[in-house]
Amino acid sequence: MEYNMFKLLVDSIPQPIWIKDLNLKFIYVNEQFKKIYKNMGKDFIGLSENEIFDEAISDECNKYCNEVIESLKPITEEGYLNGKQGKITILPLINEDKKLTAIAGIYANLEIINEKDKIIEEQETVLKVVMETLPGMVFYKDKEGKYVYANKEFDEFYNGKEGIDKLIGKTNFDVHPTKELALKYTKEDTEVL
Repeated sequence: MEYNMFKLLVDSIPQPIWIKDLNLKFIYVNEQFKKIYKNMGKDFIGLSENEIFDEAISDECNKYCNEVIESLKPITEEGYLNGKQGKITILPLINEDKKLTAIAGIYANLEIINEKDKIIEEQETVLKVVMETLPGMVFYKDKEGKYVYANKEFDEFYNGKEGIDKLIGKTNFDVHPTKELALKYTKEDTEVL
């Protein structure tokens, strides 16, 4: 791939990415990396971590970089980038002659991932409240026909007061009192799918 196409691709990725030579000097940083550190006024290219960041950050990053150089295996570590929690994956760049030529780092912002998880959890809670307050029996199953959710009314009808945990993961054959009824509902489930 020609350099301009590579640069266009990597600069379009919304995560900060860098490439360092084997002396741990930056030889490439993408636009997202530059954006995060724009207030530093540094070009990065040709500089090492020690020339840019404080000693604690430099030592930590250099430790992981050297580990990748020695093992020739990628590593992923959690840490902080510009005050935000994230994961960095550092990987060896090995050419077609199986020679290590450089290492690269890709950063993922965990705060964004954690925020999305929190939003999903809130939406699931709202959905559960709605399902519990609906009149009648409400349930849903996975593609294999196993119950994933049932409201209290459905659960109490089939399980008495034992609890929803007893229903989750079961199929029609585990829940319904007769084989004929289980077959009928399984056929209906298949038609719906």
